[in-house]
Amino acid sequence: PSTLNIWTSNNTNTILEALVNYEKTFGSHDLKVLAGTSVEQTSNKGLEGYRNTFPNNALYQLGAGDASTATNSSSLEEYALVSFFGRVNYTIADKYLATFTMRADGSSKFGKNHRWGLFPSLALAWRVSDEAFMKSTSSWLSNLKARLSFGTAGNNRINSGLLSTTYSMASNTAKPPFWAENRADMLEHGSYLYNPDLKWETTVTRNFGIDYGFFNGRINGTLDFYWNTTKDLLMRTTIPSNTGYSYQFQNFGKTENKGVELALNAVI
Repeated sequence: PSTLNIWTSNNTNTILEALVNYEKTFGSHDLKVLAGTSVEQTSNKGLEGYRNTFPNNALYQLGAGDASTATNSSSLEEYALVSFFGRVNYTIADKYLATFTMRADGSSKFGKNHRWGLFPSLALAWRVSDEAFMKSTSSWLSNLKARLSFGTAGNNRINSGLLSTTYSMASNTAKPPFWAENRADMLEHGSYLYNPDLKWETTVTRNFGIDYGFFNGRINGTLDFYWNTTKDLLMRTTIPSNTGYSYQFQNFGKTENKGVELALNAVI
């Protein structure tokens, strides 16, 4: 028989941001300050309807199908993210550079005890080639800068609704109770066990690098040594079936990534 399945969705993403900048130059010192906040709210709504046994393939209205075959479902996902952030850039004689960044993120995907995460970062740089003791190399060394950085970043890329038990209407294949020989409506929980102790996944990055250039930049490149660590991974894990659920999201595990990167460019 002919079947018809209709799915409609309404997705809304609202972002509000406010920024403040301040710049000040005094002598050979440059100071730049940025502060801001952002609010992001997302709502995803879905509605699905199904029927079969249509008289012919020319009818595209659910009402024309057999009512006894009707099924429908809906979904709703809402979450919000609030952030406060700031950045300070400080430069002396365009040779010594420092950047400090701090951000605080609050996500509705985590419980009240772990909702907020603080993520600082610091970057330092030194233009060695601009120093007076390097003047003797200026004929062949056009750029030499050393960089050192340390930073943290958070990840909340999981579904919402994992903090408490969620329910949905039972499907037609479920076994609901009957009252007076009538099939009663029934709620059933999903396959994920809630976890109110979920918290931010955090990545820590460490880097030491050198920018170099020779012969007015005709040969240039970078050399970087990095070490990245991610902890409190947000992972789906299988749990015992006697809990009544199949899965649960948990924070566990740690990954590390170390390496060396070399880039070389030349103009011939």
